[in-house]
Amino acid sequence: MIERYLLRYFLAVIDSGTFTAAAAQMAVSQPTLSAGIAKLEREVGAKLLRRSSQRIELTEAGSQFAVHARRIEREFNLAAAAVGGIAQPATLRLGVLTTIASGELAALVARIAADAPGLAVELVEGNATVLAQHIARGRVDLALTAVQGDAVGDSEALRSEPYLLALPAGHRLAGEAALPGEALAGETMIVRRSCEALPET
Repeated sequence: MIERYLLRYFLAVIDSGTFTAAAAQMAVSQPTLSAGIAKLEREVGAKLLRRSSQRIELTEAGSQFAVHARRIEREFNLAAAAVGGIAQPATLRLGVLTTIASGELAALVARIAADAPGLAVELVEGNATVLAQHIARGRVDLALTAVQGDAVGDSEALRSEPYLLALPAGHRLAGEAALPGEALAGETMIVRRSCEALPET
């Protein structure tokens, strides 16, 4: 039988991203936490984490195990609260793209509060890559994020937005209503570091 503290060690590592931070979060030494993760991997019979000098990644088995580990921990907390006579509110863990306007986000949270008064909302910010990882690891229940091309998996398109260019009035492309990305080849411009529309930049 897998002991609960091993699940908590595992979740702390994937949520914090490092063994050092996870050990601090769990108030144990790093060797103790590392030994716990090794014990958990022996008990489940699979490698759950892939360690490198720069980051920690979930293996395929780890991604699958994380969903169940998080569900078990959540159910454990609900059971403890029920026995203690404390009604624990349900929580919607919502991943949000960092570029979503705060006014829109506030309006959405207000609407959720009005529609489901007993539901707590936890916002988890990140870029599209981070939010995809959070979904895979079960760190968030839903994510408002950008997708390229057709929606995949359990995703639903809520809206689409155009990319806009700010050009001097005398620029050769200033009069165009729409431009293909190729038309900007060779142009000097400022773009976001991770630009979905112009990945080659």
